[in-house]
Amino acid sequence: MKSFLAYAAVALALVAAATVGVGAALDPVGRRSLAWAAAIALAVQFAAYALLMWARGRGNAFMLAFLGGGAARVGVLGVAGLLTTQTETGLAAAPLLLGLAGYFFALLLLEGWFLRRSTESDRTE
Repeated sequence: MKSFLAYAAVALALVAAATVGVGAALDPVGRRSLAWAAAIALAVQFAAYALLMWARGRGNAFMLAFLGGGAARVGVLGVAGLLTTQTETGLAAAPLLLGLAGYFFALLLLEGWFLRRSTESDRTE
């Protein structure tokens, strides 16, 4: 649980900083789209990380959780792309999709670092 809370805090800070930094260069619709991307990415990532933490040490369940998280990210990106380009959402497709892809990539790297860190701390205890 401690690892999840630490991951959530760092992920939230990273995404908030990126959203504010990049959002400063966007128009209001772009900022709103980027904020949606941040919220969606964090929700998906927190669920994927929690599933990985649950499956850690359970053999094949870990690999299935890892692959399932990857499939969920790709699926969310695809659905977001379809919704923003095929329906009237009031969101800009480019900031939403590029934001989602960028957040997913950065958070996936962060996820790996936290998983390794928590595995190493488990070995030393």
